[in-house]
Amino acid sequence: MIFRTRLAVALLSFAAIGLELALMRILSLRYWDYFAAMVISVALLGFGFSGTLLSLGQRRLRQSRRFWLPALAFAAAFSMLICAWGVQYVPLDIHYLAWSLRAGWLHILEIELLMLLPFLLSGCFLGLVLMDRSARIHGHYAANLIGSGAGAVLSIGLMSFVSTSGLLILLAACGCGAGAALTNWKNPKGALAGSLIGILYLAAAFFSPSEVRISPYKKLALEKSKPQTEIVVTAAGPLGRIDVVRGPAIHDAPPGMSLQNPHPIPPRTLVIVDGDQTHIVYQAADRKDWRFLDFTTAAAAWTLNEPSRILVIGPGGGAPLALAHLKGSREIDALAGNRQMLELIRAGLGRMGGEIYRVSGARVHFEAPRGWLRRTGRKYDLILLPLLDAAGAGGGLQAAQENYLYTVESLRSFIRHLGNNGIFSVTVRAKTPPRDGLRIFNTAIEALRQEGLSAPDRLALIRSWETVTLLVTKTPLTGSQLQRVHQFAETRGFDLGYLPGLKPGAVNRFHILARPYYYEGTRALLGADRQQYIQDYLFALDAPTDDRPYFNHFIRWRHLPELQRQLQGRMPAFLELGSLLMVTALIQVAMLAGLLIFLPLWPRRAALREAPAKSRVMLYFFLLGAGFMLLEMGFLQKLILYLAHPIYSAAAVIAAFLVFAGIGSHCSGRWRQRASAMACGAAFGTALMGCLYLLGLDPWLALTQSWNLGLRFLVAAVTIAPLALAMGHLFPMGLRRVSEAAPGLVPWSWAVNGLAAVLATAGAPLLAMSVGFSKLILAALACYLAAGVLFWFLPQKSD
Repeated sequence: MIFRTRLAVALLSFAAIGLELALMRILSLRYWDYFAAMVISVALLGFGFSGTLLSLGQRRLRQSRRFWLPALAFAAAFSMLICAWGVQYVPLDIHYLAWSLRAGWLHILEIELLMLLPFLLSGCFLGLVLMDRSARIHGHYAANLIGSGAGAVLSIGLMSFVSTSGLLILLAACGCGAGAALTNWKNPKGALAGSLIGILYLAAAFFSPSEVRISPYKKLALEKSKPQTEIVVTAAGPLGRIDVVRGPAIHDAPPGMSLQNPHPIPPRTLVIVDGDQTHIVYQAADRKDWRFLDFTTAAAAWTLNEPSRILVIGPGGGAPLALAHLKGSREIDALAGNRQMLELIRAGLGRMGGEIYRVSGARVHFEAPRGWLRRTGRKYDLILLPLLDAAGAGGGLQAAQENYLYTVESLRSFIRHLGNNGIFSVTVRAKTPPRDGLRIFNTAIEALRQEGLSAPDRLALIRSWETVTLLVTKTPLTGSQLQRVHQFAETRGFDLGYLPGLKPGAVNRFHILARPYYYEGTRALLGADRQQYIQDYLFALDAPTDDRPYFNHFIRWRHLPELQRQLQGRMPAFLELGSLLMVTALIQVAMLAGLLIFLPLWPRRAALREAPAKSRVMLYFFLLGAGFMLLEMGFLQKLILYLAHPIYSAAAVIAAFLVFAGIGSHCSGRWRQRASAMACGAAFGTALMGCLYLLGLDPWLALTQSWNLGLRFLVAAVTIAPLALAMGHLFPMGLRRVSEAAPGLVPWSWAVNGLAAVLATAGAPLLAMSVGFSKLILAALACYLAAGVLFWFLPQKSD
């Protein structure tokens, strides 16, 4: 029975953690990629609510333990399918959130409640198992850790072989397996019930949707609605679902192409990732068929020089490679992040235009840009960063997403790896009022300044109706180069935003704005009152850094009244929906946590009033819950740069913190005689290691950033291990002391800890956007230091 119990614990733990990652993928497909914090916070809320329910009904549950364990496991398994299917049918329109907040709140609440159910049932199962005899608890806990860690790691691997819907069926099968392991098959009633549940599961798996429903506002849904449009290929992986779409009604043009382009655009095929990130593959058989690319703002880099050695960051459907090929560049390195998508384009779409990878002679490398540059040390004549964002992700949907390509540190790396006459070219979207273009311009100024180079004579900004391209040169621009840029813009109908010596009469001529915003902004950013201009500007233009890598976060909450005054009824169109969604989720999860965790305990408030030192106990467990999750979420966001994708970072961080904090929790039972000293040592050790990480984490990770993903995943786990080991000591040691001295406070301690964890998880991304990762981690370390001091003042059992 013990073996079957631990097998069931491992299976359901595997399924619960795998479900977190699967839900991140489902919500990213259904909506957009900013639901990670919400999924984790709701999972914690479910586990916290389960603790409250178990503390209220533990006597009855223990008496019928053999019935409730398989019942809860089966219920958790089916709730996983119900949750995953249900969230896809919630009619949430993210784009409408700013205009109708009330309706958006209700739909977000529906998603949260649906996600809550499987984690609540899983938490009840695991908590009931841990109510076993004390001698067995360590083994049960080890099974929980092993299953959780395996769920985080193997679920990512499974995403390469099965669809998201298929992964959900496998996870539910693990839950059913947990129930089957604990079913008494010798009992006729138990055997009949188990068989019926197995049949129900097979029926649910058979009739389950084969793919995730895509939002009707995403690019894929819009393309599918066009006549005679068909999806040629669909593939799935941990980095996203890939759809190859073709049809006669597809007329997508290169971003920022001149309206004066005289050349025909060849037939094209779309490769769409996660329903929205679109890559255009052009069916161009001859080199001259690519001439239309010379009428995009990205082609401006070739007016300054004749670059031979080029680095392309994000080659996509191959258009950046085709532009380099058209211009005669002979040596091209391309850095790609999604191997599955690139292999599909190169091998599967050869006749549809994918042969440009072969024709251009590009060498494709699947590495992060900074890792590649650090490992190879190569110098380039041109480093090209084309437009990478999804066209449909407007309205501030990307505001809450980390982007390490556009930080000061990233631009400094690119500038350092330019040859003597090298050029860095980056293209972003043109918006009105200007945001992206002025922010990337300011970031380049700061990067050049930190490299000891003067900015005014090394920058050029060119604008079309859709895009802004910034050129950064290693050496000052010459008179002939300036003349060629003028001619390039004039013949293509592009507007100049900045050039050294640019006159007011030469700007805002083709795509006319109410004012020459770019000319005024660039001059102000290079002027003596630069900081005042940045401070007074309606949107945030400060240069993003690795500590605050939120390039698309432009809203300043303190400027909302001014935004309302200037834009009047149009203000909701300028609110950042990513940030608004996170604020909404934080408020709702906090309300749910209060209702679900504390309200059931209210009848027991008499025990709380009579307990000694209750305020110190509550504060202690609140600090631990907040500190733990702030650190975990801080690492999750920080490791995106190292592991190159949020889903990889989530898997590594969740697995490492769960496993090693659990080991630390297990080890804490060895220090009963020196509990106060060890608790303080663990708290101060956590703070010390956290400070060391603040100082040395980036250089340490940079040493191995060029390693393959598997090794980097291992390095990330080993890096987290000592910190998580120390962190894991404080909760069980505090709970043990409170349970001995004031047992009536135990359920309230669980509740306060759960509330703090939920709030910290939902609020950490917002805090990071406001103050940066460093201050976020410092706040978490302060929580642990305060908890270490408070441990000395917790109530103790009288001898």
